[in-house]
Amino acid sequence: MISKLFGCAVLAGLLVAVSAPIAANAADAPKTKAECIKVSGMTWDAKTNTCVHKK
Repeated sequence: MISKLFGCAVLAGLLVAVSAPIAANAADAPKTKAECIKVSGMTWDAKTNTCVHKK
């Protein structure tokens, strides 16, 4: 029983550790077209209304 709880706690910790940087990077993306144009190397995608990296 304790080993199952410990295993779940370790798994939860790993998931948080992996997902936190991804969420932080998503939060840093410009939210408006004007902000997106100011950021070098990025363009505004009118279909999804998001700022994306140039391909």
